[in-house]
Amino acid sequence: MTVLAYELNEVPWRVLDDHVARRPDGALARPLAEGATSTTRTADEGHLSPWVTWPTLHRGVPNTRHGIAHLGQDPATFRFDPVWRVARRAGHSVGVFGALQGWPPGDPGPGGFHVPDTFAPDSACLPDRFEAFQRFNLQNARRSGRVVGSLDLRSLGLVPRLLALGVRPSSLALAARQLLAERRTPTLRHRRPAFQSVLGFDVFERAWRRGRPAYASFFTNHVAGFMHRFWRAAYPDDYAERVEGEEPYADAIAWGMDLADAHLERLLRMAPDATVVVASSMGQAAIRPSKDTRGARVADVDALVSAVGWSGEMERRPAMEPQTALHVPDDDARADLVSRLGALHGPDGGALFEVDEVGPTLSLTLRVGAALAEDPRVRTASGETLPAAALGLEHIEAETPGTAYHIPEGILLVRGPGVEPDAGRAPVSALDYAPTLLGRLGVPAPESMEGRDLLASAPAVVQPQNR
Repeated sequence: MTVLAYELNEVPWRVLDDHVARRPDGALARPLAEGATSTTRTADEGHLSPWVTWPTLHRGVPNTRHGIAHLGQDPATFRFDPVWRVARRAGHSVGVFGALQGWPPGDPGPGGFHVPDTFAPDSACLPDRFEAFQRFNLQNARRSGRVVGSLDLRSLGLVPRLLALGVRPSSLALAARQLLAERRTPTLRHRRPAFQSVLGFDVFERAWRRGRPAYASFFTNHVAGFMHRFWRAAYPDDYAERVEGEEPYADAIAWGMDLADAHLERLLRMAPDATVVVASSMGQAAIRPSKDTRGARVADVDALVSAVGWSGEMERRPAMEPQTALHVPDDDARADLVSRLGALHGPDGGALFEVDEVGPTLSLTLRVGAALAEDPRVRTASGETLPAAALGLEHIEAETPGTAYHIPEGILLVRGPGVEPDAGRAPVSALDYAPTLLGRLGVPAPESMEGRDLLASAPAVVQPQNR
């Protein structure tokens, strides 16, 4: 049995249903009609973040057990193995592309591959032929800590490398047309973030066809980014207020779903007898009122630590603003930095940072971004008032306000041999995801997993592949 998972980050049933109503003959309509559907609910506690909820799906345990809390966290502090490691230990080769918190890459087995997510601290991949593409991914993602706004194919240096990895000429042509279209219609720039997924899926498909690992997953965030920014443009009736100028973005979510539909069409053709899974670890819904666009970010970490009088060994790790991730290996130095940062206060008198410490890593969240935008001053423990710029902080304003945010409910569609159609969308735990996928591979779920195999009665002929 082959299992192919399409991880469609944060897409809720509402968006999927609207897409299928608009494209009833599309690929996403097929698992709805031919597979089993469920509504997952996260088992996590605290703030909902995809870099927490996806590890929960992959491990079958909640965040209170797996211990994954923020981007940039030292993987040595992660507990329990994700589904791909369990499958590999059972003798299957695996292909992992973009799975959140999937760094560092691990042995994927013969014919397998492992390309970590775009928040990885380096471009390490297995096999290493994918590192050029991963460098392209990381460079584009790090140009903006919130939304990828660049599409620079020159950052790889050699387009032939892209082609050798499987990127289709048609995808490069689409990217070129995108850049030309922006000259005529500047608002189309909002589509740029999706092109990491456009090119990435080409690379994923070529890698899978080359080695045909038994388990493979592809993660994409492109629809989630559109929903956060353009939900109000797509669903204006969800809001009491009307905002001028959002009309050009009304089809952004639908355009992103069309890309996902094209991906799934190819996924279904890759292995017609495979179990195909479409999932999101949670969903999104409207924010009322819309999220404040004003904020601040840590632009210069060295200036920040210097301003508080700290000197020590540290490494900045990738994170999504307003978070900043720091790896500080020395315990005493880390405790000293936490203390010094905790003594900083914003113009509203509240703590400037919320500091989350897990092992040797710190996640700093700017608490008073909007307040700093209005009054850019920071007060130190001694009572001294400094301009925010002196601490390496700078004001930012999003291109569009956040109009949707996370909800606990996600989607799960499973189509494959022996799976009876079930359109009921019964509520299930997100913890059921990993045991269900392992069950389709004929791999017993580890005792650590709290969920259950939702398809335990569905027969599957299974042999370990590509040992």
